[in-house]
Amino acid sequence: MFLKLLQLGYEAPPAIPHVAAQFPGADSLFITPDIPGTKSNQNYRTQSTDSGPNSVTIRTESELNMEKPDGMEQQVYNNIRKSIKRQLKDQQNRDRSISILKRPKLDLPWNQIDFKTPKHFDEVMAAAGICPDPELSKEEKTEMLQNYIHDTLTDPNKDLAWYEDGKYQGGTPEGHDSINILDQETGIAFSFKKYRGDKYLGDKNGFTTVFITSPEENANLQATGNLLTEQASRKYNVTLQQNLPDGNIGDTK
Repeated sequence: MFLKLLQLGYEAPPAIPHVAAQFPGADSLFITPDIPGTKSNQNYRTQSTDSGPNSVTIRTESELNMEKPDGMEQQVYNNIRKSIKRQLKDQQNRDRSISILKRPKLDLPWNQIDFKTPKHFDEVMAAAGICPDPELSKEEKTEMLQNYIHDTLTDPNKDLAWYEDGKYQGGTPEGHDSINILDQETGIAFSFKKYRGDKYLGDKNGFTTVFITSPEENANLQATGNLLTEQASRKYNVTLQQNLPDGNIGDTK
């Protein structure tokens, strides 16, 4: 699709050297505007067909520089879904976890947070009243977001509502059991998927996403424990405040 656009005279924006430098092995990286019929994703690596002046740069989806865990066969790793790969142990030991008395242990896998950073970093920092250095690299933003999640959820002075028997996108094909946490002061929601008996992950509560909720999403979460986004609600024609999960709705103890 993209090559066809180039052949028709479409001119891509110039490469951004300082961004490309964050992706070893990539010749250049550029951001293209949304084009009808193409997939929009901020996590892309680019590859040049040639190093000459007439080279063509092709966008391909980035693997976020993830590395195969030690002891796992390459073929096995290749066949694992990307959503599972992002939950596997980071080979640079950048994962963190949260252990709070009388609360389930929560995992903060680096690669999943790195995946969510381009989409949610700016809005979360703004909602939290934090002003990051605009020159931060993507890796520095990921580390900052990971630390923010950890520090917020372990802060006893935060007004947090926990939904330990919650759902994420409940009532849709994307839905799953989750632990959802709402910062009632900022409206920022945190979601951790409940992996139970997973072939590669076992039993863990792995970070899924963090974002600022809309008033409707916020009210639905507080009423049902289901963190259902308006986008998913429209996509699957699911009404907010239906498909209530089993168990107790949020608590702040």
